[in-house]
Amino acid sequence: MRHLIKYTQADPHHSRNVQLEKTVQEMFGHLPDLPTETFVHVDPDMDNKVIAALVFSNQLSLPYEACLEFVKRAKHEDKLRIVKDTLEHMKGYQRPPREFEMASVDVSAVISASCYAQLKRHRMLTIVRQPYNPKFGVTIPRTVEEVGLEGEYRALGEESSSRFEELQSEGNSDAPYVLTNGHQGGVLVKMNARELYHFSRLRQDTHAQWQIRELADKVVEKVKEKAPLTTLLIGGKDKFDEVRREVYS
Repeated sequence: MRHLIKYTQADPHHSRNVQLEKTVQEMFGHLPDLPTETFVHVDPDMDNKVIAALVFSNQLSLPYEACLEFVKRAKHEDKLRIVKDTLEHMKGYQRPPREFEMASVDVSAVISASCYAQLKRHRMLTIVRQPYNPKFGVTIPRTVEEVGLEGEYRALGEESSSRFEELQSEGNSDAPYVLTNGHQGGVLVKMNARELYHFSRLRQDTHAQWQIRELADKVVEKVKEKAPLTTLLIGGKDKFDEVRREVYS
């Protein structure tokens, strides 16, 4: 059996861009470190965009821009009725229709490697990563705190960070491999409202890993403030029936 090797040389377009790293450091390396709190930006017109798409797909004579203008002028109770009719038969394991992809959410957060291992499974999300950075410290698992081993765990994290700094100063590209799963790095995430439902179902569930559950709670709480209609049936799968009863009672 013969095999064709398509790429025999590293392609600089897909490789680490050393020149870009230098350029960014020259331009912004002098800036002070910014806070690491989770930042959530919600499309300010999320409800209207999603509902306009629902009108568009069910009113065959109107272009989308006309639907959007119509929805912006509509009463709240009429918008609510459209969303409730749309989601009435949705089960806890199902996603809302494609129209929910018309609006998006941006999230910036600092998370541990363990949390990222959960996040990266959501392949439909757009995820941009920063390298893990010891300056963000180490996430201490609650189970470690509960058994009184926080001191030992923190000491191990500091030792790992020191070794990382040594290897990095030597130009060793394998330096990140000495960091622990508790070390943290920044992530930038974009998801549309349909993907947000799936993310919420899995990651707000009580069985989810604790750190990504906290992240999901923060994101969903912010989105619900800005877009209460789009998020009408959002929540962890363990709470779906309860949420549904409240909406349709």
